[in-house]
Amino acid sequence: MDKKKMKFELYLIAVVGLLVVGILYLIYLNPDDVIYYNSLQKIQFEKYGDYHFELVDGSEGHWATISSIKLIDNDTIEVNFNDNDYKINTKEGVVIYAVPKFEYTTTVTKGKTFISTCHGESAPSFLNYMGIVQIEGKYYYQFYHNSGVLLPDGMTCKFPEIIKHSLDANLDLSGYFVPIPPVQTSGKYYKNPDVIVDVPYPCDVLECENAN
Repeated sequence: MDKKKMKFELYLIAVVGLLVVGILYLIYLNPDDVIYYNSLQKIQFEKYGDYHFELVDGSEGHWATISSIKLIDNDTIEVNFNDNDYKINTKEGVVIYAVPKFEYTTTVTKGKTFISTCHGESAPSFLNYMGIVQIEGKYYYQFYHNSGVLLPDGMTCKFPEIIKHSLDANLDLSGYFVPIPPVQTSGKYYKNPDVIVDVPYPCDVLECENAN
């Protein structure tokens, strides 16, 4: 065989091999091609959870990875997530888990369940957006918080992909809601849950991004 032809074929094989490896490498790094979070639908939630009330005016910091919330319309909010330096510590102050640096913004509709953070490498925490409520003249975004069993198959939390895929999974927390107990919010303890009033049409009283 002609030596030049042999060298060319070897060169071609090498180039094709490098291209294949490069493509596989890019696919591996592309979070949109990671589909294993579809197994989130197998998650079993804890029997009991609790309610979170986040001030609409943003005068207080939001919980976990939620950086800011905007009211888009009566049933939709825009949520910006980032790490917020969120860590899980032991009583001695030793960090046992920290959310890595990231940022992600998306819309969430009323009734939607999503992963808001993780409290361990494979231990997600969920929020269900329930709408706007009013408590003694102040308006709050109401969420129901629940934790689930560990992610299946040894999977670990990867941000922001786990948030995105949890929204795509159409998770249902509705069967796990519990009656609202006495709650504490904005540094005040409310013994009577009747002070929490649903606001079904918040755009009638609050400024919405999609208001005409």
